[in-house]
Amino acid sequence: SFSNDSKFIYYRKDEFKKGLKYSSIYKQEISTKKKETILSGNREVSPPLITKQGNCFFTQKGKVKYITQQGKPVDKSKLAKESPVVLNEDGNLYVFMNGSKRLINPSGKNAYIWAELSPNEKYIVYTVAADQTYICDLNGKIKYKLGYANAPKWSPDGKWILFMDDKNNGDNYTSSELWVVSMDGSKRIQLTKTDDEIELYPEWSPSGNKITYHNLDGNIFILAVGRKD
Repeated sequence: SFSNDSKFIYYRKDEFKKGLKYSSIYKQEISTKKKETILSGNREVSPPLITKQGNCFFTQKGKVKYITQQGKPVDKSKLAKESPVVLNEDGNLYVFMNGSKRLINPSGKNAYIWAELSPNEKYIVYTVAADQTYICDLNGKIKYKLGYANAPKWSPDGKWILFMDDKNNGDNYTSSELWVVSMDGSKRIQLTKTDDEIELYPEWSPSGNKITYHNLDGNIFILAVGRKD
């Protein structure tokens, strides 16, 4: 995750010891590549997210952690001012607000993946494994069903959902194309159509006019896209 000033990257690194996963969280300055350890070698750690207030959010064994850009815990008295954060953990969907964790699970008991809060902080896009992708509000009420739309990502203006339409044989990806769908699911636009490339896990640029994605070899690409209202 980028810091709000785009000067730093926060990321999780996983290591396996005797079959168990241990995770660390790092903050790295982009210009100097200087790296700072936020958390070292812990179990059950979520990927770090950056709130609108600029703080780093993650969970450790289900406990919520907010860390300032200076590496210090956020004062509990200030947590009520933090923007909502959504996270899928252990197959469940949670909303973090006012320093507390709330289970919502809008599609009942299921395997929730790829949850993301909308730019206006009113909606959540999420996918139920082996089902489809949905949009719900922060109380867990389903608003729209988007069909098959893996790895969904909100556009910066909140009007579109970017996703990959991937196929696999049970072991490996066999194809994948990039699409966008309107928030209400009424309109779909195909962005890529290739027979010799497998486009995976797309992300929007902050301006919304570029998309990054990678292929099976790990190569990263940038796709320029036209704006549509």
